[in-house]
Amino acid sequence: MPRNRDWTWAPVKQGNATLGRVNYAASNRASYRAFKTKANAARAAGTRFGHRQINYAAGSIRKAYASSKLRLRPAHAARDNLANINVLNPGHVPALRNKSHLIPDKFGAPSIFQNLSNERRSINQSGHKVIENRIRRFMTAASGGNTHHATIRGGMVVRESFNAAGQPTGRRYMVSIKPLGGGNRSFHKFTFKRI
Repeated sequence: MPRNRDWTWAPVKQGNATLGRVNYAASNRASYRAFKTKANAARAAGTRFGHRQINYAAGSIRKAYASSKLRLRPAHAARDNLANINVLNPGHVPALRNKSHLIPDKFGAPSIFQNLSNERRSINQSGHKVIENRIRRFMTAASGGNTHHATIRGGMVVRESFNAAGQPTGRRYMVSIKPLGGGNRSFHKFTFKRI
């Protein structure tokens, strides 16, 4: 995966096989708001999380949108046990799979089926995790030293696309980072595309 912390793209590999590619580009308020409007996933007041699903005519999932406020998971907090939590695409069960959070749990999102997708472990660990780490660096840079887990640090909207068999084919993250010391928000677009 990328050795340059400021990467604009990087391959996602498993051994010598390239499984996909992650991309980054700076974005803007208008693009973030347009994507959030298209997602149409209103955030519930108690959870700060929203979800909307679009299905194929046959009933299987085609797209999932998730929207959430961003904050940090408390340091040393135990991760949720996902074993008995269902996923959006239960028909896709690859070997060496992970349950992948659309909005990462490290940013305060819930571990509920509306936010979980079955994915190949190498894609989750080597693709989505690299994106999460970059977002975390943006959040840290804008924090002004504030590390409290309850502080709202911006927002995120994610779209996951699936083929008719339920396999994820790509994910887009649109992120708004709020500078805690004052100033203008920054906006970021990340994508993962399966090859």
